[in-house]
Amino acid sequence: MDVTSCLQNVVGLSNSDCACFDTGKPIDFNESESGFYMATYLPLNFTNSAADCEQGGVWDILETARTNGVNAFVADIPAVLASKYDQTLTPYLGWVGSPRFNSAFLPETSGNYTGLRYTPAQIKGGKVILRGVELALDSFTAPIDVDVLVYSNIDLTALLGTTTVTLTSANKFFYADFATPIEIELSDKDASGYSYPNAFLNYYIVYQMPTGARYVNNLLFDSGGTCCGNKPQSRQYPFLQYGQFEGIENPTILGLEVPSNIDSSAKGLRLKADYGCSSLDWLCGLTYDYTAIGAGNYADVARCVATAILQKSIEYAVLTLLNTTNVNSFTILNREQLLGKLSHARSEYAKSLAWLKENFPTNLSDCFKCKQSQFINTIKI
Repeated sequence: MDVTSCLQNVVGLSNSDCACFDTGKPIDFNESESGFYMATYLPLNFTNSAADCEQGGVWDILETARTNGVNAFVADIPAVLASKYDQTLTPYLGWVGSPRFNSAFLPETSGNYTGLRYTPAQIKGGKVILRGVELALDSFTAPIDVDVLVYSNIDLTALLGTTTVTLTSANKFFYADFATPIEIELSDKDASGYSYPNAFLNYYIVYQMPTGARYVNNLLFDSGGTCCGNKPQSRQYPFLQYGQFEGIENPTILGLEVPSNIDSSAKGLRLKADYGCSSLDWLCGLTYDYTAIGAGNYADVARCVATAILQKSIEYAVLTLLNTTNVNSFTILNREQLLGKLSHARSEYAKSLAWLKENFPTNLSDCFKCKQSQFINTIKI
């Protein structure tokens, strides 16, 4: 999720058309989800002259300042929240599926689709990015190309991604990247925004078994990595915090929701993926139009975010105006007034960050928990 893109029009540039030469005027100059406009708070004097609107003029300064303001806020807010909150989940970059095996098995049915089923955990702000796969088979004539396919049960006719692994010898793992990394948002929404509880959401990373070939019997988890009734330890395998993996087989893609075989074998596959919890995705879930019906309990959070972006954008605009001769002749503010605006913008930005730190609702995201030091112990006397 590109957070900077969803924040780009939270603050507008100007609600004035500046009916001069239009070259360089951004298409979205008057779009503002929050109702805030930078030019209102500076303000700038549009003189209806082409010099105001050419590159390096008013529009360019405002647009660049807004972009810098959004980028600065996105860079600052994780550190602000980290001073009070810890991550609830351990980030992980690595493999599902052991590289070790001591046997190979035929699929239940020749030509079966064989591989992994991934059932995501329901985590607001959680994300898994599938990077690539390793595959090892036995009893085939090398070299052979095997296509690894990715589907979800939202639509088993829609291929989400694919890669081709070239096997040049038996009983050895060979790697291939997915053509495009496959991002899985661990929320309770599907790609269209409709509720789709993760208890019923599955992803399938499968390949069709070549005729006569066998898959090496590598396990999902290394031996010795279990406890408590043979349940894998999430501390040893951090990816288990992000969902459940199982080995599956079925004769058809459309039948993958009811596999003919489910077990703890990785079916000759190893899946490379990133697992993490974003400290920023909650920003794109807010409603910045505070007058909108159904803005909910987070309207004050959205308003504070919009204020922070506005003030940081104004700071960048003022700094540019103070250091350029290109536009100063068109501003109605003298240098002392600009310095006052700069000081005010910096102060209001700092206040906004402080408010977000103290008032951030942790149910906006499952990625945060209060630091232990934030709790106050009560001692009975």
